Amino acid sequence: MIRINLLPPEIGQKRKDEHRWQWVIIGGIVAAVVFAGVFMLLQLQVSMKQGEVASVKQQAAVLGEQAQRFQIFQEKQADLAVRRGIVASALAGRVDWSRLLSEVALVLPSDIYLIQMGAAQPLAGAAGLPGTPGQLTIGGKALDVPNDVPDLGYRSIAKLLSRLAELQQLDGVWLTNSVKPAAATGSIAQTDFFITFGVTAEISAPATATASSPGVPAPPSQ
Repeated sequence: MIRINLLPPEIGQKRKDEHRWQWVIIGGIVAAVVFAGVFMLLQLQVSMKQGEVASVKQQAAVLGEQAQRFQIFQEKQADLAVRRGIVASALAGRVDWSRLLSEVALVLPSDIYLIQMGAAQPLAGAAGLPGTPGQLTIGGKALDVPNDVPDLGYRSIAKLLSRLAELQQLDGVWLTNSVKPAAATGSIAQTDFFITFGVTAEISAPATATASSPGVPAPPSQ
């Protein structure tokens, strides 16, 4: 059987064009849907990033408020450092008297007692010139058994001098005078049992401020 197309060619071409336009419309719709999905995805990501930025800004604001509250502590710390520097400058070259007197008391032999003690503060020198050392003066009495053989009356005084010479803050320890009791002939008075003596020593000034010692050294063996 032979088919004969009696339709004009224009109608066939029109149908083909309508079929093509259908695919073009479908393709356009699919592209629009894809573009809309991509746009919504990008908008979602932008919204999430904006939320993160807002959260970071909020945290920064909170930390800024905390930093403002702690600013006073930084100022106080700086002021404390300045005050410490002023105190250190004021104390530079001063003698740690409590440490010095404690050490003198600890090295004092048990058979010696003091009747007088004096001290003079070292004087700092001018720029480039040495200062004047201080001076420690001690007057005391040492037990002296009369008529002992051999005579050991000055042993305790010698022990005191050697111990004072070992102290870090003292230099130039000297025995300035001593009076030994006369030999007993009859009844012995109590004052005849002691040698009266005097000692001087130079006090060296420290180059920097010296903090008070938290403790004192152990007393030497007698």
